[in-house]
Amino acid sequence: KSDYIPCICWGRNARFAGKLSVGERIQVWGRIQSREYQKKVGEEQVVNRIAYEVSVNKLELREDE
Repeated sequence: KSDYIPCICWGRNARFAGKLSVGERIQVWGRIQSREYQKKVGEEQVVNRIAYEVSVNKLELREDE
């Protein structure tokens, strides 16, 4: 089983990441952060959830296999 953690990029890192293809190997530096949100379930029920994501500080393309 795999877990996928979203990575949030801004500015120059976002422009670089936008040019990447699926499956390219990268190295990421950043910090893990969490945020709370509410998800509506059904008509009246609301569930509180926590989302985890990486706030990217640095991003590099890996050349090695």
